[in-house]
Amino acid sequence: MKVTVSASQLSGEAKAPPSKSVMQRAVAAAVLSKSPTKILNPSYCDDGLASLKMAGQLGARVEKTEGSCSIFPGENKVETTLSCGESGLGSRLFTCLASLQNFKITVDGTGSLRKRPFTDFEKILPQLGVELQTTDGHLPISVTGPAKPGVIEVDASSSSQFLSGLLMILPTLDGDSEVQVKNLKSRPYIDMTLDVMKHFGVKIENLNYEIFKVKGNQAYRASEIEIDGDWSGAAFLFVAAAVTKSKLEINSLQPDSSQGDSRIVDVLREMGAEVTHKNASWTVTASELSSFEFDATDCPDLFPPLAVLAVFGNGPSKINGVHRLKNKESNRGNVLMEMLSKAGIGSEIENDELTIFPGKPKRCTLDSHNDHRIAMAATILGMAGAGVEIDNAEAVRKSWPGFFEGLEAARINF
Repeated sequence: MKVTVSASQLSGEAKAPPSKSVMQRAVAAAVLSKSPTKILNPSYCDDGLASLKMAGQLGARVEKTEGSCSIFPGENKVETTLSCGESGLGSRLFTCLASLQNFKITVDGTGSLRKRPFTDFEKILPQLGVELQTTDGHLPISVTGPAKPGVIEVDASSSSQFLSGLLMILPTLDGDSEVQVKNLKSRPYIDMTLDVMKHFGVKIENLNYEIFKVKGNQAYRASEIEIDGDWSGAAFLFVAAAVTKSKLEINSLQPDSSQGDSRIVDVLREMGAEVTHKNASWTVTASELSSFEFDATDCPDLFPPLAVLAVFGNGPSKINGVHRLKNKESNRGNVLMEMLSKAGIGSEIENDELTIFPGKPKRCTLDSHNDHRIAMAATILGMAGAGVEIDNAEAVRKSWPGFFEGLEAARINF
């Protein structure tokens, strides 16, 4: 799908999409639960739908409506295959859930997910007595459980998603466990996992993110859970308002969210934009923007909106944590530089830092590389510049199917 975006501004209100990250964790917790769970404000993006499909494959009955979905665990037979779609988080969470079964389950995915490394599982799950086999370190993989409690060592330098999956299953095991963690990145995502688990009545002792002590024989129970608005997607709305010199109200975002991408507010305020909020409603009022420096190691999904934001500062801006971008839907660091270059904007990567030099983006044609966040970044770049044509724009369905429609409702001055 090709989308053409004209230079434009924003006005009025826009609603943040439901968080696919919280959604997938909630679905996993519902599958582990001893009772039915109703999920309010569900995310029916591609990744959210993949998690619901895997819930069904793990024996749950799923009922979907427009504003909610219900999960009834244990009502159907567990299948021998799990289909992850292109969801990195879903593949890690549900592989761990599959390891609770006492027979072999094959986990597979599509697209770029088949190129992502799964060697961490080769080091982690065998410590729980799980037999695991990858395909040269990639999907498809097979797991044969059941997992057993114990003391586990985890190197979380490449991703925290493996650790999230592990933490979610350990409380259900017949005995206590301890997880010793080294080099943890993306702490906010672990906070998100622990928050969802707490909502379901399951607790873990967190000792400075280095040791997690887990009591066994705990039961997941929650009658319902409402999915928070997604700060990762909403970050593009915040940036769009700032760089198009607009005033925009953005709704459905909790100020006390554990989502690390809420730090977009800190960057905008540092640059001089006015950002205020009342409860879950935020207002962004543009002004002249300065440059910034920001370490995105713990919130790498902010790289694309921050890269666009940097274009409109009054000097070079620097974003640290480039190593976190390699194994996304695209090699996101290289693709961001390609996007900026085609728009006539200079950038460079040195060591682990992306530097972006401000300028006026020219009209161009950009490819999303089937990366939802690149498609969104290209859209905002075109709105604030001279327009853009985006190939493979349907990639936004991975996290925000209504991205273009939501943006269109608030756009003016085409």
